Amino acid sequence: MHRSVFAIVSSIVVTAAVAVGIAYAVPSNAAVVNGAGLPVSVVQTDLDAVANNSAYLCYLNASALVRSNGSSGLSAVKGATPGSYSSSFVTLWMNQEITRTLLEQKAAAAGIPTPSAADLAQARTDLASSIDSTLAQVSGSQYQCPVTAAALLGGMPKDFVDRQVGAQALSEAFLAHSAGISITPAAVKAYYEANTSKFDKICLSGILVSSKATADSLKSQLAAGADFATLATQNSIDAQSKAQGGAIGCFGPTSSQYQSVLTDVGSLKVGEVTDPLASQGGSYVLLTVTKRTTTPFDGLATIIRRTMVASAATKSSAAISALLHSAQVSVNPRYGTWKASASSAGLIPPAAPATASIPNAAANLPGGAPASSAASGASSSTRG
Repeated sequence: MHRSVFAIVSSIVVTAAVAVGIAYAVPSNAAVVNGAGLPVSVVQTDLDAVANNSAYLCYLNASALVRSNGSSGLSAVKGATPGSYSSSFVTLWMNQEITRTLLEQKAAAAGIPTPSAADLAQARTDLASSIDSTLAQVSGSQYQCPVTAAALLGGMPKDFVDRQVGAQALSEAFLAHSAGISITPAAVKAYYEANTSKFDKICLSGILVSSKATADSLKSQLAAGADFATLATQNSIDAQSKAQGGAIGCFGPTSSQYQSVLTDVGSLKVGEVTDPLASQGGSYVLLTVTKRTTTPFDGLATIIRRTMVASAATKSSAAISALLHSAQVSVNPRYGTWKASASSAGLIPPAAPATASIPNAAANLPGGAPASSAASGASSSTRG
């Protein structure tokens, strides 16, 4: 939670992006995955839909920031010439589509049923919930997106959204299968009943200080019986909570900061105090639970499913890795090459050509940028 008190501060990584002309006949497939073709037309339609929707790009940037804990956002998307896209963006999307194709194949081979209408409806709800959760985590920062999941999905082509929903349903089914769990409504209710405390509404107070030594000293005083509110008022460097005796607020399962709160306090009982937790800028925080309240099941089904799926994703990571490493993938050279190593498997963008091989390289960039810049990014974009 202490890592979420302050707005995310991160620079969006920008990469050079220059269009590369293709002089030969264009293959119909962007990639072939275990004999199944991934059509260029599908990839191109997706790239166009995403790249021309600022709200969706904002969401993708938020997602990248959340995944990297605020260290980096979405790289450049469009190339320097009309209709071209940066290799980083194309690679991101191609890897996603290749993985989706592999999951479809594995699901069919494993006898996992095709998602029903009810499965797809639930997947649409889960997808929207996940998007809203991501958007909430950058709310209040310079990267916040003034849109909701409903509006975001409503602004994209129906075919695109339907495929994203289908991918969500497929992913959930595969993860549940590989982790050996069920995510039916009955299973979700049973999980809640067995793990009710994981969804408690938790109220916290905190003391933010500038060094671990100070935090250790205050922890010792609290262990000896000192009053938390008094020490917070006297020592905390967080002005807002200090003025309230350290009170930070209450966080329920629907809060964007809830998972961070659970990470920090876990099953801590009311009145207990955490060890010093590293916060931003070298500071440390002590947290205490002031109240825990059971949250009723009604309205929590989607959140509980997301929790179960996240747990399944961790357990099934080896299965997904094995799929990627064993796949027979050939890629249209304009998109790069597929490479599987001991540590990873995925698409590698085309290598940039040497400066000497690019006639009048500066002409490829808006405003005539220096040739050295063009050389560094000449192969980093493509028209799908």
